[in-house]
Amino acid sequence: MKFLRVSLIAVLLSVFVLPAAETHAAATATPTNSTVLVDGKSKTFDSYNIDGFNYFKLRDIAYVMNGTAKQFAIDWNSTKNTITLTPGAAYVATGDEMTSKGKGTKPATLSNQMVFMAGESAQIAIEAYNIDGYNYFKLRDLGMVLDIGVGWDGAKNTISILSTKGYTNTASAQPDIASASSEPSRGVFGVAMFNYYRYDGNYYGLSEQGIDVQDIEKCLYNNYYKIKGIDPGVSVAIYVNGVYWPLNYLFSDSVIYNGKPYLINLSIFSSPGSGFEADTSDSIGSSNSLRLYAVKNCAVTDEIAVLYEGMYHPAYQVLSRINMNGTIYDVDPMVGVDNISQSLQSLQYKGKAGPYDFYQSTDATEADSIFVKFGDNLLARADPRIVPPAGTALPQPYKGPDMVLGEIQYKNHGIYAYVGMITDTRQVGQLLDTETVSNQSYEIYSMNDVDPSRSIIAQSGGFYEQYDYQFPDTITYNGATYQADYSRMNDGILGVEVIKSDAIGKAGAYTVYAIQRIDPSVAVIVEMSGSSANIATSGDITFYRVQF
Repeated sequence: MKFLRVSLIAVLLSVFVLPAAETHAAATATPTNSTVLVDGKSKTFDSYNIDGFNYFKLRDIAYVMNGTAKQFAIDWNSTKNTITLTPGAAYVATGDEMTSKGKGTKPATLSNQMVFMAGESAQIAIEAYNIDGYNYFKLRDLGMVLDIGVGWDGAKNTISILSTKGYTNTASAQPDIASASSEPSRGVFGVAMFNYYRYDGNYYGLSEQGIDVQDIEKCLYNNYYKIKGIDPGVSVAIYVNGVYWPLNYLFSDSVIYNGKPYLINLSIFSSPGSGFEADTSDSIGSSNSLRLYAVKNCAVTDEIAVLYEGMYHPAYQVLSRINMNGTIYDVDPMVGVDNISQSLQSLQYKGKAGPYDFYQSTDATEADSIFVKFGDNLLARADPRIVPPAGTALPQPYKGPDMVLGEIQYKNHGIYAYVGMITDTRQVGQLLDTETVSNQSYEIYSMNDVDPSRSIIAQSGGFYEQYDYQFPDTITYNGATYQADYSRMNDGILGVEVIKSDAIGKAGAYTVYAIQRIDPSVAVIVEMSGSSANIATSGDITFYRVQF
């Protein structure tokens, strides 16, 4: 049987169960030791590095861009505590710009400063820290919202700020940090990992091999960790299944269309009849080197499509993150569009997060999360970034079963894809079945208060893992019943290797293919795909005829 190569796409690990939020402690700001070039000329800035990212004063950037194609004006409203940016307008200097370079490390606290673009009511998603009473903004965020070129040369330790180019969110060459690892690889079966993760406003791609805990410096927030000697803007690590997996920077999690940010969701892709279908007849623009398209039957003011690696993904006009009372909340890109009034009925209004209404659920498992209403048609969940107290020990490598499957079969019920580990055994319900895959036995349990048709729990070696339903494990083709059999995942069929051949028909919505040198009355390959609220999977499954 041919095993399904998992294509799991997610934005946050264990997004539905998080520990209690804590107020962010002061970060440590260190004077930037990199050379800064503005259009090729060296400039001295009062700038700081925090957790691998460089932060600059907004007025300093306005000052050096003045008189160029990227100039912008700044309007400060002390009554409303707001900053308004006007691209293309001349900047009026105050005399405080370009002060001497800062000395020594200093405490930095997250700023709740609200920033707007002239003529727009939506707050800009831009991160800032307060240092000595001044707000310092992340340089890459400024580059994105103002379309200013930002470059990094790691070999020369040089930052470039360019008025002659627009912003393209690309990182320098990524180090091969996984090559010397002694940790397990993802393996031939595709260990249960997602292809993409979001960290600090950017998408990162998963490496094929984990790294040792000795290569980890500290926790950045939630399950994300700093790798020793590596700029987080290039690579970070995520702790999943007891292994530290390197993530390599890909691009910003948001694109700009008509001057507004749209948050990309890589877990959904365009397909006919799916509720999300891109209009690929003509591109409506580009942002961060990604082509943009309209979405059929949807206003571009709510949703657009982004083309990445041959697939169209939705992007919603919501912020990537919300800063509320000093805590950053990452907005989940699984955004509710239209008909949000029904969802609001199950939520409690709590107040304002900047200019937006926010709500909380009465469900105890979601007590740490908020739900933010963006305009009339968009509702998004947001989860807090939680930084552990200083001195918290790093999690140690997982010593569980030899293999964690990307998906598992609950016979006669369906194929379920891995979501994450269960740490609270009170979620484990009744024993439903026992399955064996590659000589490893798994017990299948229900999940308390969740219908098994949606999610189940698999246990092996004392470790519990949640799996979500993706698609059926039985099909009807030419009047006969066929069933997948994951216990035979490594077997050939009658000694013949499983090789996909021509399409020969349909089983419902799924395309059926012949297997070379195998009669279709014995077995076929079926191209399957499915998704849940957490993940999406697709691939080829071998189905065996049940009755001959």
